[in-house]
Amino acid sequence: MMIAIEAQSAVRALYTKCAATPQDYWQQRCERALDECLRNPLRATPWMHQVRNALANAKKVLDQRDEIIQAVPFDDVADTYAPTFTDAFAAIDIMLWLERTNGITAPERAILQDLAAGEDAESLADRANVPVTSMRQKISRARSSARRAWTTDMAV
Repeated sequence: MMIAIEAQSAVRALYTKCAATPQDYWQQRCERALDECLRNPLRATPWMHQVRNALANAKKVLDQRDEIIQAVPFDDVADTYAPTFTDAFAAIDIMLWLERTNGITAPERAILQDLAAGEDAESLADRANVPVTSMRQKISRARSSARRAWTTDMAV
């Protein structure tokens, strides 16, 4: 199959953008934009315009989906199923980000994952055989590093 040079460049740029962001929203947006570019392989429009237009069209679709979802009642969903859809998806996104980010060290990642799993400073201190105050300092540093990494990663 033939694909124009400009379309190839647009697809390459979108793949790069998609690979560079751990955020689920941007992953979905890039995937939709890639689909649009690949549906039009002979388009000779400059690649930057193709990327901009495809991302804008993808944003419209995702925004429309969000509007429709907000209008759908979820009253029949049992409270024990999940805290809220928003909270559950946010937690999943954060856990996936935590696994993939390069902005924190492996020990910080382990501490944050243990905290997310329900551990507390006392249980982590017992397991590591360190004083609780020392563990609280490690937790504080890990959270601080995670905030910095999150800010950096989300600025992509």
